[in-house]
Amino acid sequence: MSKLKSIDLSKFGLTKDVAKKMTIRAEFLLCFAPHSRRCGLRRGENRLSDSKRSKKLSSSDSLDMKPRLNLEEVIEWGKSFKSLLSSKDGRKVFSEFLKKEFSQENILFYEAVEELTAIQDEDEIFDKTRTIYEDFISTLSPREVSLDSTIRDEIQEKMINPDKEIFKNAKDHIYNLMLRDSYPRFKNSDIYRAALEESRGYI
Repeated sequence: MSKLKSIDLSKFGLTKDVAKKMTIRAEFLLCFAPHSRRCGLRRGENRLSDSKRSKKLSSSDSLDMKPRLNLEEVIEWGKSFKSLLSSKDGRKVFSEFLKKEFSQENILFYEAVEELTAIQDEDEIFDKTRTIYEDFISTLSPREVSLDSTIRDEIQEKMINPDKEIFKNAKDHIYNLMLRDSYPRFKNSDIYRAALEESRGYI
């Protein structure tokens, strides 16, 4: 670090204490000047050590990124279909099962209708109902859900002036379909057994 030139501070009428404080201040400013090589290295070392620390923190945090399944909750999934759908993790696991059974559109439709019922703005309701119809009700959609003609005709009539309850009967129908057909197979599936084993591993 460059040395400060000797200055006769007595010319300025300064006491020794004041002169000492001014010298320390000047050294501090010099240390952090852009051309100070030594202090520049120190700052670089500090940035490097900070980077290493943040990497360590991010590494430790990543270990906890995987969501942990609660054993009691997972066991409840096998007892109650309502409990399964009430659980965020349960829906994910059930959706994965339905995907393998080529019927994932059922849970996607069910969730889309739930989102619709939470909307308050009329324009957003109209847009959402149109999207749900095109994605799950239209016979041209690759994700068309299985509905009887009565429910389908009812929806088509109400699409002229749709409201949040337009898909209520269709949602109830799909719920019962999943409960009756998909849920019993889910409880005996490898996917559900894997979820049980995973949750037991955190005990």
